[in-house]
Amino acid sequence: MVNSRVTTPVTVSSCAAHLLIVVRCVVYKQIKVRGQRVNIAEVERVVSQCPDVTRVVVLRHQLTDFADILVAYYTLSTSVVDTRRSSRRVKAACVTSLPVYMRPKLVLVDGIPLQCHSGKVDREALHQLYVARLNRRSCCRLATMSGVKKKVRSRHLL
Repeated sequence: MVNSRVTTPVTVSSCAAHLLIVVRCVVYKQIKVRGQRVNIAEVERVVSQCPDVTRVVVLRHQLTDFADILVAYYTLSTSVVDTRRSSRRVKAACVTSLPVYMRPKLVLVDGIPLQCHSGKVDREALHQLYVARLNRRSCCRLATMSGVKKKVRSRHLL
């Protein structure tokens, strides 16, 4: 569920017979994750303030009917030599600056995919990327677990 709230602070000034009204709109994108309201812009701000991060996109992924997670896709500048160190800095920034319910899963990508016709972020491509990584990790864990089971069985047979 995405909730957009617009606040409109109004400044009024008069000069002689003229009336000037200035309206400034700020849009907050709020979503609900695990029963908590999360401001996506706040999460993006924390990740983007890390020294080597060049671009950030935060999305909500619905894993099951009851499980939603935040995923922050980010890119590093091309001058970064040690990506692991930079990734640890990003994670540390999230841990120190965000409450537990607002901490996203961090995904380092080479580039943020854009839609050809509009130039906007291709959210579906990012979702597919996350699902592919999740499936790859699950397969590796299952392979490791089945290897352990085979070793345990062979020990019991001896």
